[in-house]
Amino acid sequence: MIEYINNFILNVLNPISIILGIIVVAIPIFWTWYEVIFGRKRRQRQFLKDIKNSQGDRPSILVIDYRPDSDIFNQVLQARQQEELLKNVPDERIFHMKNDTWLKPEDMFTLVEKLRNQLGKVAMKGTDVLYLIYAGPVMPAAVIGAELANSCRVILFQHQQGKYINWGPLKYF
Repeated sequence: MIEYINNFILNVLNPISIILGIIVVAIPIFWTWYEVIFGRKRRQRQFLKDIKNSQGDRPSILVIDYRPDSDIFNQVLQARQQEELLKNVPDERIFHMKNDTWLKPEDMFTLVEKLRNQLGKVAMKGTDVLYLIYAGPVMPAAVIGAELANSCRVILFQHQQGKYINWGPLKYF
């Protein structure tokens, strides 16, 4: 009888316990792998979507128009009525920067000075979300992005086919 029990344990229960042990160890490993690979991307997409569409308590709009051949401010004010996020921004928290000539490299110091003054006004209004609408050359956009990197949350809008499209935050990680 003891030999039968010993034989049963070694030949039946031992392989079953090994297989169950492998399964019990494999399930958390594969679950963790799945969450790291796929769950993180899903959470990032959801996080970006939430940030992109959250209004904030004191939103402001900053329109920077550095294209001398056109004036986008009136167009932005009209398009503002169709965009849900921009519609609720009060008029006293809409800021505008305009340049009447094309920028040259030697104008960058003036650009930064004007931008810092304007951002000071934005901060004085207690802005927690800034909607940035920019028209102009690429190099000033890089400088503007660098200046805004340490400010409140900045949501970028781009003009496409007569509408302003929400491209999401300037930085989100």
